[in-house]
Amino acid sequence: MLELVRNIRFIVSVVVFGLMITACNDESPPTAATTEPDVTDLSENATLTVSDENPGGPFAGEGSSKSIDGDKYTKFLIFDYDPDFWMQQDFEESVTINAYTITSGNDAPDRDPHDWTLAGSNDGGSTWETIHTVTSASFTGRNKVNIYGLDSEATYSSFRLSITDNAGETSLMQLSEWRLLYYNGEVPEL
Repeated sequence: MLELVRNIRFIVSVVVFGLMITACNDESPPTAATTEPDVTDLSENATLTVSDENPGGPFAGEGSSKSIDGDKYTKFLIFDYDPDFWMQQDFEESVTINAYTITSGNDAPDRDPHDWTLAGSNDGGSTWETIHTVTSASFTGRNKVNIYGLDSEATYSSFRLSITDNAGETSLMQLSEWRLLYYNGEVPEL
């Protein structure tokens, strides 16, 4: 009976945050494999415009291009934040999204976006349709990614993020990344 128990392999698999760990009760070491979500980052192909730019320009150390560069450790910072501020990603043809992310900057939480509306347009920005609205957003730390799943897919050639309030009483506003995404499957919660 004891010999039979030794020869039976008991395998346990656990999926936690996209990591599958498999352990056996014999002498073999556990193995791990990642299960990455099937996601398309559409911001890689966008042209970005903003209503207010960093004084150094879009390609400065904290210019607007940093908000779609794919690096959460760079940031876009403006010094004269106004509640009419917007950022816009334009595409040559319509694209479909079902989620987006906003990543906080590396410092000064009072500069984080707090309230905003995401809208879409298919007529060059003449008219905008509201896709998603956030009020009282919070970030759990610096360079933290917040993901927002949409109630339904949104297909537009232009997407505008209108940031109507920052998190503090300051004329500065910053964010590290704004990414437009399409998940084939369930949108993860971060």
